[in-house]
Order: sequence, then C-alpha cells, then structure tokens
Amino acid sequence: LPTQDELTTYKNSLFSLRPLPSALIAILQRIPASAHPLDVLRTGCSVLAHLEPEELHPPHYEDGHQRAVADRLLAVMPTLLCYWYRYTRDGVSIDTETDEESSAGHFLCLLHGHAPSALQQRCLDVLLLLHAEHGFNESSCNARSCAAVQADIHSALISAVSALRGVAHGGASAQVMALIEPYRTAQQAETALRQLCSEGRINCAGWLGSQPDVRSGFAKSWSRQLADGAPDGYLYTVAETVEQLLNEHTGGYVSVDFYSATAWHFLGVPRSLFASLMACARLVGWSAHIFEQRYFEQHLDERHARRQWLEPDVACIGPALRPWLSMEQRDVS
Repeated sequence: LPTQDELTTYKNSLFSLRPLPSALIAILQRIPASAHPLDVLRTGCSVLAHLEPEELHPPHYEDGHQRAVADRLLAVMPTLLCYWYRYTRDGVSIDTETDEESSAGHFLCLLHGHAPSALQQRCLDVLLLLHAEHGFNESSCNARSCAAVQADIHSALISAVSALRGVAHGGASAQVMALIEPYRTAQQAETALRQLCSEGRINCAGWLGSQPDVRSGFAKSWSRQLADGAPDGYLYTVAETVEQLLNEHTGGYVSVDFYSATAWHFLGVPRSLFASLMACARLVGWSAHIFEQRYFEQHLDERHARRQWLEPDVACIGPALRPWLSMEQRDVS
C-alpha cells in the first residue's frame, strides 16, 4: 500500500493526465448521441492509440512505461465519456478541467456541471473501487489473450471493452433499474413480481448468483445513504423488496450490480452510462491482468511461457466429415 506521500504524488499525476487532445475532441463531436457509450470509450481508446501509442519494446515493461499508459487511460476515460455525453445531449462543449481531486468527483462534476457533495463523491469513489476488478471473466480473458500475443495496452483494453459491450456481461445494472423503476411502493413491486416469478419471467442473468457477493453489502449501504436525500428514494425500498423476493423464490443472492444500479441512479448517472462507468473503473483490473500476463511472457522460459498463451482446445460437435462435391454435383433446388 502507498505511503501518504506516494498517494499524493499519484493523485497529482492522475489529475494532470485528464485533459483531452484536440484531435480526440474533434472526433467525439462527430459521434452521434445514438451511439452506445461503450462504443464511445472503445473509439476514444483507439484514437489515443494513434495519438499516444505505447512503446512495445519489452524493456519498457520494466521501466514504468506500461504503467504510464494505463494511468493516462484511467485518468482520461471519464473525461472523454462526459465530454461526448454533454456535447451530444446538451450541445455544450464543456471545460474538462475541474478542481476535483478524485476521479469520482471529477466525473460527477463534468456530468452535472457542478461539484458533487462529499457524500456523493465518496459513494461513487467506493462504487468504482468495488467494480475495479472481478477475476477472470470474459472481458479480463480478452485483455489477457491480447497481452499474451504481445499486443499493445490500447488493443488489449479495446478487446476488454468490446466484451463488456455484450449485455450478458455489462448490462446487469441497467437491467436492474429497468426492473425496479416502474414501481413506486414496495407493495406494488411485491404484487407484480410475485406474479412474474411464478411465471418465470424475470431475467436475473448477470446479477443473481448462488453465492453471496461480499461487495453487494457495501453498495447497498451507500445506496441507502443516498436514498435519504433523493426525490425517488423509495426505489431503495423497492429494491430491498425485490432482493428479498428473489432470494425467497430462487435462493439466489444479488451481486454488486444490483445496489450499484440504485446508487448510480441516485447519483444522477443516466442508465445508459452504467456499463461505461463500470468500464472506467474496471480499467484498473484489466490493466493489472495485462501487466501480469506480460510478466509471465517475459520471465518464464520458452516452454513454460508458451503455456501461458490462451489457446483453449475446441471439439467439433457439428456434422461428420462430408465429401467435397463439384459444382455440377451439388443440389441447387
């Protein structure tokens, strides 16, 4: 863990890495409002790969160059996301410099045009930490696969973002809000959802598991605090009812995505930005996977290093081998 001096130095470094290059701003202004925010992050990362390419010679893995590239992306991604969102929704070319020390405060300030409260800033800070890493899932696997074949960091992260773009991986929190937002009281939710549960019509994929998610309790606690001052704070009570009902009917436990959804909502984050905000947090974990994979490739001998390449075996389960037929022999009816 860093000392106070090291932490201060690192925060100051991230603070200085937030500005957007003018060439990137010009491209963001041309991306339509209808674009998916994760596609915007992916495009932004691609542009930065051209403007600020990573030096791929292996010695740079040791001298902090890869860390510098990852830090730049960690600092700039929330900025480019908010710039595009405000430009396409409000027609405003926002000033992307803020006095906010934390990435959470910076994001909320850019999104809403004013500084967040201490509670709001701290809540988003915690949520970003909770989502920073989640093991060897699909997006992390993509990042490591690219790193294993010596791709640059930008390419590996674009691959990870592309996996998160799939709703089965990155759509959980938005699905939660779509489920609970129609209800105004816990009673309304219970009546409707009992019927849906009995008919098996609730899609819980991605946010309901067989084991408790230790992160969920932290997200729930912060969501509860934010609900007290929110105009639609009743959604927290609705969410609790849904959680209890699903546990009763399925025996399952909600993941961190469940109460992150209500917390992000109370913070004024649009549902369309949920997955991209999670991606901004997960850049930390993805980068760590990339660094680790590169370390294996460098420090193990050739026989063992090759075993680190992610090349799963596959078995064909389709039709058996069939003879090749000339064009004249093929049935064209």
